[in-house]
Amino acid sequence: MALRTRPRDVDNQLLAGIRDDILKITLPSWIPGAPKKFGTVQHGKLKADEWRTMGTIILVISLGIRWSRSNATERQKELLSNFFDLVIAINHATRRSISSCNLTSYDEYMGKYVLSATKLFGEALVPNNHLALHLSDVLARFGPAHGCWAYPFERYNGIISRISTNNKIGKYSKASLIPVLIRSNCPLAGELEGTFMRSFASAANFRSLLVTAAMQDEFSLLKPLVAPLTTEASWAPHLLASSDLWRHGDGQDPLVLPPYEVKKATALSTDTYRLLSEHLANPPGGPYPRAQQLKQVARGGAFFAAADASKRSGNSMILFKGGMQTEKLRVGQIAEIFLHTTGLYFKVHRFPELNRTDRMVNPFASYPEMGVRVCYSSPISPELVLIGDVVCHFASWRGVIQGIEHQCVVALSLDRVRPAGCFKISH
Repeated sequence: MALRTRPRDVDNQLLAGIRDDILKITLPSWIPGAPKKFGTVQHGKLKADEWRTMGTIILVISLGIRWSRSNATERQKELLSNFFDLVIAINHATRRSISSCNLTSYDEYMGKYVLSATKLFGEALVPNNHLALHLSDVLARFGPAHGCWAYPFERYNGIISRISTNNKIGKYSKASLIPVLIRSNCPLAGELEGTFMRSFASAANFRSLLVTAAMQDEFSLLKPLVAPLTTEASWAPHLLASSDLWRHGDGQDPLVLPPYEVKKATALSTDTYRLLSEHLANPPGGPYPRAQQLKQVARGGAFFAAADASKRSGNSMILFKGGMQTEKLRVGQIAEIFLHTTGLYFKVHRFPELNRTDRMVNPFASYPEMGVRVCYSSPISPELVLIGDVVCHFASWRGVIQGIEHQCVVALSLDRVRPAGCFKISH
């Protein structure tokens, strides 16, 4: 399912603006990039990951900014609301953990999307629309969508198509034919197909075994051996296949810190030392004034890096919990990562929230479940953040929004576990 429009709703000017936003939007390294020539014949067909990047990230930011302007037509505003209803429904349906609240929200927003689509386009529902209205029943029975969707099989088809089969497709050896005939009443598959099916089933059963809590301790020694075999491209940084096997109760993978090496420690800057002292409640004599500087740290397949130390600035963009009010999220960029004798710290420059007047013209204010936050782009005084207070990366766009005098940062949460509404933004 995708954004449904009529030809006159999307013109060359809009497509050019979207392509311009593709270049402006920064993404972390675990998110597949968007096609720079989106909407052109030169690019051709989009892959599933590219569609997901475009549909749930790029178009959310680009259309949210463009179709909420004062010169936007009433139809464009209705199309935007229709599209956002679809994206919110998709986000609820594709979370890595599903609750009854997710299913209720999915039904609500998918229903709104289908209803408004029939009014906007004057067309009868297609089979996919009808099936989508029953998806919550499927999720309630079988769990999160990633456990049963077809993307792994499509990827597997791609792998098979690149393998030299030696003309064995659909063929049997004489030794294997009789046992298959005896054991199965189903249409027969050849040697190659059977090998793939058995390997796929064995891997799935092995993962199911390891994910059980009872087996976590038993197989802990196997983690270094299993992780390289199960790591694959994924949308969720802490939800790669390998990390799913070793999930802890808080939904995060354990962070393995490098050993603190005195020889690699350097003197902390005056500003960083002051922040560390305040964080540690000004211990007598002050904290140790040296720390080991790190370019990046990895957790669950996602890399968190200092802005100046990574080619992908998106790895430094984070949403984090701040202060004692842990339900409120802050938007910031990592400036420094250092390992101290007291722990691992991120020095983060926080982007200030909009004032009351500018919040009134925030184009995303009416859609809190989209997980989009708008801040001023000039960072305020830095603060120290612990790795445990980092919630997720965000996709960022910098520019001027109509009605707001100062340049802004648009931050779209990339959290694939918690619904966007379970945390509040700090003001």
